[in-house]
Amino acid sequence: MRLIKVLGLAGLTAVVAMAFVGASSATATGITAACKTKEAICPESQLVHTIHLSNTEGSTISILNKIANILCLGVLAKTISLQVGIPQKINTESFSFTGCGTSAAHKNCAVEFKGLPSFTLLKEKPNLGVLTATKGKLLVQCEGEGFSNINCTYDTKDLEFNAEGALHQAGTGHGMVTASNAPLSPEVETEECPKEAKLDLLLEPSEHVYIGGIGNQNTALCKVHEEPCKEANLIKSIHTFTEVPLLKVKYSGTSYSIICAQSLAKASVGELGSPQEIAIEELEWTGCKVGAEACTIKSIENGVLSLYKIGLNVGEATSSENIIEASCTNPNFTCVFSSEPKLRIEGAGHTAGAGNGMFESNEPELENVEGNCEGPGFLYGLYEPLTSIYVVS
Repeated sequence: MRLIKVLGLAGLTAVVAMAFVGASSATATGITAACKTKEAICPESQLVHTIHLSNTEGSTISILNKIANILCLGVLAKTISLQVGIPQKINTESFSFTGCGTSAAHKNCAVEFKGLPSFTLLKEKPNLGVLTATKGKLLVQCEGEGFSNINCTYDTKDLEFNAEGALHQAGTGHGMVTASNAPLSPEVETEECPKEAKLDLLLEPSEHVYIGGIGNQNTALCKVHEEPCKEANLIKSIHTFTEVPLLKVKYSGTSYSIICAQSLAKASVGELGSPQEIAIEELEWTGCKVGAEACTIKSIENGVLSLYKIGLNVGEATSSENIIEASCTNPNFTCVFSSEPKLRIEGAGHTAGAGNGMFESNEPELENVEGNCEGPGFLYGLYEPLTSIYVVS
């Protein structure tokens, strides 16, 4: 289980075009970032946050095994980027298949992800990259029409795709996602689920998405705004606080907002790097309530922030290896959440009223991994350091 870290920073890019290639031989050419414009170093304002993908007009998605060829007339997907990086992390918010079947009627099959897939995107060349699935289970079920029924679950983890950005070649439009005879292996081989299957598809984003980066500079939190940050000015530890942090949960069909009086966080900062690692040492919430009823929020396992500078005095990070528990007595629920949210860091004076800087967690989605809550939780907190910090390289 891994979770959320509230010290935070803004999120980034989304997903992109893909085309299957076999085992990965990609070599990173810098930090990867999906971008709205074709630039070697993507400006912060042009980073892609979400992307919608669908099959192109007239194209179908095909899953072929030795029993039958399954065609789906439509695919819709929405993805959310978690951080720029080497590689960039990408989550899926929704992924649906429609009009699936083995005949012209396209209605005797159901294709769906039992667990939504996640990906990493690694830039290989300008506007080209490799997309790798890090999780996902694809369920394929068909009622036989002149053949035996099909009931297969394919583990899509480690499937690799080539990613092609917008206008990479004539006619590619917004970018494209293709797979040609991509191999799918079932979790369990049975008569209803033959050993091998092949995937063909062609998807396109709804808007231009380019595969760029944010440069290869190291990142450092610094006591003064200087480039590069002198060794004596490198920040080694951070104390931050926020007032009125909020955690939204759903229990027994009702949404609840757990509001706390404040939250405090302490972290140790690693060496200048790409990314710079920030280890959370303490994370606590006090004075938490649902309405007038007392609640508790606590960190079960502290996490790590991976910080990249993405603009002038601005950073982007993703938290990992952190787990929090929320518990209330009225209503009586206990929930454990885990996630890798996108977080934003602004240095001191970046915007009016920023003071010493800020670490913002703006309602990132948390995965509900234990307890009796329903669906994800959502966390908001805007943390300010006790002393000035600057995001430099």
